[in-house]
Amino acid sequence: MPGSRSEVLGDVVPDDWRDRTTLTVDETCPILGVGRNTLYASIKRGEVLALTLGHRLVIPVAPLRRQIGETP
Repeated sequence: MPGSRSEVLGDVVPDDWRDRTTLTVDETCPILGVGRNTLYASIKRGEVLALTLGHRLVIPVAPLRRQIGETP
């Protein structure tokens, strides 16, 4: 797709997400194919690793890639 972002499930995933250190919740949802509420619930249950930076939750890319079967 032209541009620096791909549209997936109506959300925006950065084309370079595999090269980044962390992702936002909104960027992670379409990668996993889930909505925000489901992702927040998965984080709360410990199924998805997330870090709190100030008042923001970010998802580390390396563990996420391992979790979905990609080798970082």
